[in-house]
Amino acid sequence: MKTKLLPSTFLVLAFLAACGQKTAAPALVTQSPMDAQNTAVSGAFTMVAKTQTALPTMQPSPTATPPYPTASVVKANAVAFIERGNENNLSLWIANVDGSGERKLVGDIGKWSDRTNYFLRWSPDGKWISYISNDKMWIISPDGSEKKKVLSASDKSKRLISYNWHPDGLQIAYTQVGLRDGKFDSESVRILNLKTGETYDVSTHKPQPYGIIIRWTPNGQFLAFNKDASFIVFDAVNHKIKKEILTDSSCSALDNTASVWSPNSKWFFHFHGSGSSSFFWICLSGLDGSNYRIDIDGSTSRPVWDKTGNFLYFVMRKDNSNSNSSLDINQQLQRYNIKTKKTEFILSLGGQTYQYIWSVSVSPDGQTLETHTGISEEQISYVVTDLEFLKTKKITINSGCDWSADSKSFICVSQSNGYSTFHRLNIQTGESIVFSGEHKMVSWIISPIATTP
Repeated sequence: MKTKLLPSTFLVLAFLAACGQKTAAPALVTQSPMDAQNTAVSGAFTMVAKTQTALPTMQPSPTATPPYPTASVVKANAVAFIERGNENNLSLWIANVDGSGERKLVGDIGKWSDRTNYFLRWSPDGKWISYISNDKMWIISPDGSEKKKVLSASDKSKRLISYNWHPDGLQIAYTQVGLRDGKFDSESVRILNLKTGETYDVSTHKPQPYGIIIRWTPNGQFLAFNKDASFIVFDAVNHKIKKEILTDSSCSALDNTASVWSPNSKWFFHFHGSGSSSFFWICLSGLDGSNYRIDIDGSTSRPVWDKTGNFLYFVMRKDNSNSNSSLDINQQLQRYNIKTKKTEFILSLGGQTYQYIWSVSVSPDGQTLETHTGISEEQISYVVTDLEFLKTKKITINSGCDWSADSKSFICVSQSNGYSTFHRLNIQTGESIVFSGEHKMVSWIISPIATTP
């Protein structure tokens, strides 16, 4: 799960608050089962509605009111978040997703004005929560019993920028910039060994226009990062550069906005778009050094991998409007087949009268795909698709959500008058519970595991 930032990534919630939404558990409005049928047309899947069963609106759980109960037992199956308190002080909290309570873990991690603070992460095994505070990296156990400073900038002229945990939870790759006369003059990729406390330099070069993006392969052997117009693949087992993947002007590493490895550790995508946002494409790079572009007939959401690494799912948005007509926007869920190098149609999301592109994400177990609108009047529509049986249902709620670690629920946030509250929504039953008090949240991240280690 990625870190969720507030308020920058919560424009949706701010919009809802402006429209008079109250802080309450999200209500399930409709849940319409749909059956899928295979078609003979190019081997693609077409989703065909068979039934439309309107369910009554679910009654939300009572809104939590401060002070919310303190957790007697803090579990790894939780949400960690940073709160902006009085005088803009930042504090670190944790809330159990089962509703058993929440707790403040660290009372002071810095000031809101210092944007180098936080960069909140969970370790892959759920045993640690990490954050950066004043150019120092800290890790703390979910129950608060252990807290360690594991890294500091190498000297006063350096600043820690970003980092990613190794899949084994024993190493952390991070980026550090050098300052000269108040400006960045170098950028380094380094690796920290948490067992020994030792660090070593992977690469140091001039600052990149959009910063360095570092990504571990799921098997943990390789680390990829962008440098100039290419990608460097570093072998972290043998401590050497494995390959430099050269890119061309249409698929340059210079302007990439994301790079994510496939689950089989063979490919990673980097996502590109034109300045006018009228045309987008997706670029694929492989460990074999290959690099090619997937052209999209329109614009696209950020893609996601399926659990095999053989498909990329994304939402294609095509604007059929012209200057003499109203908006005519068609959006489709599609997937790209890595083996055949062909794009396949999966599901039509219908014509839209607003310009927000649907987003797409895959559940942690890789079995369910979720697509949702940005803003649709006063509610957000989620379409949940079972990738094995190709059954789809629609849920409409009034919150921004992301997957829980067990893949059975959404973790959602509602906002009112500048305060946010967490909810857990069971996507099968529609049951919803509030599991936190009200906070001025800066960022939040969901535990990667479903049980306490």
